Amino acid sequence: MKLRWLLSLGLLAFVVCCIFFALQAPTHPRKYPRHVYITSNDKFRIRVQMFPEEGVGFVLGGYYVFQWADMDSDKWADIATYKQDDPDPIACDRIRFLGDKVAYVFMGQMFAVTTNGGGVWKVWDIRRDPAWRDQAGIENIQLSEDGVGTMTLRIIGDKRAILRTNDYGYHWNKD
Repeated sequence: MKLRWLLSLGLLAFVVCCIFFALQAPTHPRKYPRHVYITSNDKFRIRVQMFPEEGVGFVLGGYYVFQWADMDSDKWADIATYKQDDPDPIACDRIRFLGDKVAYVFMGQMFAVTTNGGGVWKVWDIRRDPAWRDQAGIENIQLSEDGVGTMTLRIIGDKRAILRTNDYGYHWNKD
């Protein structure tokens, strides 16, 4: 009888702990990045910082903060923040410069481009696009210096889609 009561009490404590930990929302503190990557051309720099989620939970991801700054400035301005379920290292090959004024970055379901040396960034998040929401991720983007390029999307079910642009990715069109 005592053993059954102890096992029941232990199971109840386990369930209460699981519920407590599941309800603790992960947060993005922006205190101490786990990874930082900085790259540049002759005119401006791009920095990506990966902040691990803090909190209590079974799977904690990471926040990737993309920023830019002029070469002669220590003031960083935000481009975009992307949350990913897995705190992977920064994919350095997804930050690309095309000449002095054009650069683009992409990660997961987010793409950002500037054509004026970082002053203005156009950010596209697939999750906000009704045509692709929750069914596609960016596999690769190739842009040329004249603004023509392709975006390869990985679609659920091992399918691919190709989008094309002729204005540096400000607008994308399906084949």
